[in-house]
Amino acid sequence: MAQQAEVQEEFEVVEEIPDQSYASFLNSKRWKEIRELVLRRCNRVCEACGHREAIIAHHTTYAFGKVPPLWTLKGICRSCHARFTRRFAGGDHRARRDDWLGKNGRS
Repeated sequence: MAQQAEVQEEFEVVEEIPDQSYASFLNSKRWKEIRELVLRRCNRVCEACGHREAIIAHHTTYAFGKVPPLWTLKGICRSCHARFTRRFAGGDHRARRDDWLGKNGRS
């Protein structure tokens, strides 16, 4: 629990990650640590359906940039993530997300 509090405190400040694409950030050690915290918090059970294994740390908003406060991330399964992105993002969420992050000066 102390480790989670320490990491949460570290991520409360919005960080900018210069010259790194979103895709490469998702493969970084830093994101893998954040993702692991989110998945442990939900006991690896999808926070959307409550049935399948959560394997994705899903951004509920990009208002904080790539490294948001942990409360804006949800552990969800691949199926729910696909359903969410199709329904709420019109299937083109990556292009719009990257466009939004670029226009708002976030890395």
